[in-house]
Amino acid sequence: MVETFVDPGCKVVNIALVGNFSKDVNIDALMNTLSSVRFEPEHFPGLIHHPPAFPGVAIILFQSGKFVIAGVQNFDRIELLRVHISYILNTGI
Repeated sequence: MVETFVDPGCKVVNIALVGNFSKDVNIDALMNTLSSVRFEPEHFPGLIHHPPAFPGVAIILFQSGKFVIAGVQNFDRIELLRVHISYILNTGI
């Protein structure tokens, strides 16, 4: 659970999450498993995944196991994204 404090004069518009799977990610397997992916290693070393169930969200996965999730607009979606990331771990690594 994420505890939050938001000043009444502020509005949360984007939440970014950073993490590490602590093991290498098989980018080639993910490209064949996930939909809505883009990987152009000559331009950027991370696989970019836009999960259809999460409009506006981008998950960037690196072969090292590090990842960035951007575009989350409310804290309730974080748990659902955790489940999605677990799916990615179980299918593509």
